[in-house]
Amino acid sequence: MKRWLCISVIVLIFMIAGCSDNKSSDPVIKDEDNQSTVEVDDGKELDEQYQHEEGAEQTTGIENKPLVFDMEDGNLVVYGLILGDAPSDAKAIWGEPEILDEEPMGDADTYHYYSAVGMTVGYYDDMLTFIAVDADEEDLQKITASFKGDHYRNPEGDADYFFSPENGQLLIYGTANSIDGDPELRLLMSDENFFYYVDEGIYEKVEEVPGR
Repeated sequence: MKRWLCISVIVLIFMIAGCSDNKSSDPVIKDEDNQSTVEVDDGKELDEQYQHEEGAEQTTGIENKPLVFDMEDGNLVVYGLILGDAPSDAKAIWGEPEILDEEPMGDADTYHYYSAVGMTVGYYDDMLTFIAVDADEEDLQKITASFKGDHYRNPEGDADYFFSPENGQLLIYGTANSIDGDPELRLLMSDENFFYYVDEGIYEKVEEVPGR
């Protein structure tokens, strides 16, 4: 009889051990309603959340951004934008902008700033009339090599003017209009002041453009 009891106890112990191996390693807790739930490791949740957020950040990052300068169908293009574009066109490329209270120039009623590329854009009646971006000497060389139009320079030598006779668009490169003294690129429509300086010979035409 005692031998039979010992054998039964041993079998029962093995059965209990086998059931324990098949259960989940996650601890089981009971809530206030006496309902069993599985407690998930916080570290695992954080790792999965980080991986998800990291992937989202890479997706929304600026990749394959447009060139600082290009020409398309005779239009001067700066960072994918042309004069006459709507605010939605800039947002589609660069996302939501910072709204500027101060007016960098008087030819627009609304100004947006995109910090990712240091670009300020101005709109009048929701039409793009002005672009200003940070630039350097390498940008100037690319412009002079690819620009199709008239190239002028002011007597001080601190501004180059690229004029498109077909549509009157004007691209200005230099430090003449810069607030902080760093080179910048501006795109806007030409006006009577530009034509006056050209007609009076104040802006001299650059006949030989390096890089062409």
